[in-house]
Amino acid sequence: MLRQEKGITLVALMITIIVLIILAAVTIISVVNSDIIGKSTNGAEKYGAAQEYENAEIENSVKVLDRFENNIARIMAGGTPVNDLIWANYITNNTPIPAVGE
Repeated sequence: MLRQEKGITLVALMITIIVLIILAAVTIISVVNSDIIGKSTNGAEKYGAAQEYENAEIENSVKVLDRFENNIARIMAGGTPVNDLIWANYITNNTPIPAVGE
C-alpha cells in the first residue's frame, strides 16, 4: 500500500506566489492612481497651519485674560474707574462698548 503524503505541491506554491504578485501590483497601481501620498502630504500641511493658528489664538486669549486680570486688580484697588477702562479698551482694541445694563 502506498502512503499518500499531504502537503503543498510545487504547482500550488507557484500559483500562490503568482496570485500574491498580482494582488501586490493591483494595490500599488491603485495607490499611485488615487494620489493617496499627495493627499496625505496636503493633509499634513493643513494640520501644521491649523496648529499654528490654534497656538496664536491661545496666545491671544492668554493676553486678553491677563489684561482683564490686571484691569480687575486695578478696579478692586480703586485705582482706575471702570468707565476709563472701558474707553481704553475701545480705543486700543476697537472693541464695541457694551450698552448700559449688559
